[in-house]
Amino acid sequence: MAELIFETYGCPGLHVGPDCTFAYAHNRVLDPERVRSDGIVVGLGHSASTVVPIVSGAPDLDRALRMNLSGMGLTTQLQRCLEVKHGKSLNRKDHPLSAFNLCERVKAACCFVARDYREALRGLGRMPLCECPEAEDLLPGWDVSAAVERVQIPEIYFQPSIAGVDQLSVTDTVEACCSAGGAPGWDSDLLRSILLTGGSSRFQGMPQRLQRELRERCRVGTQINVFGSADATLDAWRGAADYSRGLVENAGRFAHFVDRATWEEVGENCYSEG
Repeated sequence: MAELIFETYGCPGLHVGPDCTFAYAHNRVLDPERVRSDGIVVGLGHSASTVVPIVSGAPDLDRALRMNLSGMGLTTQLQRCLEVKHGKSLNRKDHPLSAFNLCERVKAACCFVARDYREALRGLGRMPLCECPEAEDLLPGWDVSAAVERVQIPEIYFQPSIAGVDQLSVTDTVEACCSAGGAPGWDSDLLRSILLTGGSSRFQGMPQRLQRELRERCRVGTQINVFGSADATLDAWRGAADYSRGLVENAGRFAHFVDRATWEEVGENCYSEG
């Protein structure tokens, strides 16, 4: 990205920061009572997921953790599952959508996060019909309402081994993030404001499932509040706009500035210089 900005567009400088923290900043501008100065932002992004603690209104990047679980990975896993069932039906040349893009549509329209994964699998056949018009002509015999992939694919965030990934789950990562401050136990102040953002945060049931799993691991009476972003897709952009207009508190800790001279001297290592 920096190469494009500096070499193609000739910009004099670039502010660089995690996109999910800008989403948290924007939601704090919108609703400061709900989105507290101390909290956690969980960015379930397209190519990776990030968990960042927010302390005193600023991101604590030393405690931030990254997960190799992503929306793109979920779509790829769904594509593999459907190709096993339906062979090359997904790759018809006369269809306007590629196999990957079709699976992206199916994932967005049909998948949801189960409150209890095993119970959801047992009740799939009894669930209301779920329609996905984009898949009807390619997969005419596919009973979407009974498809195990509806709950299996989002469950990867909570059980990465389903996709063969040796990785902490999103709940494990939030727990590690909360307990990484040097003191034993959980940092309970952070649990009162956990914001989910990114495309995968829009799965139905995602906030409720994460809150339930965190509650099972915390002491009785711990206040936990998990909620979704106002606009999971665009809030990071809006937060960056708020940052550029000076509306974000502790703005200097949300991003660092890279000028053209630094880019020419160290190249891509400019990101680690901040």
